[in-house]
Amino acid sequence: MANEEGFDYEVFLNSEKSNGKLEANGTWNGLMRDLIDDKADAAIRDLTITHEREKA
Repeated sequence: MANEEGFDYEVFLNSEKSNGKLEANGTWNGLMRDLIDDKADAAIRDLTITHEREKA
């Protein structure tokens, strides 16, 4: 698909090996942090959409 549509992609593993949890200080960790920080445009994992994740 990338060749046909003319875009590049990179697959990487999240170093925290976590979907993402909202910390007490209001920041996210894991995949959610990568998405918020624009380190990733998409996350492919069994990521359940919780109320907190949906608001982020």
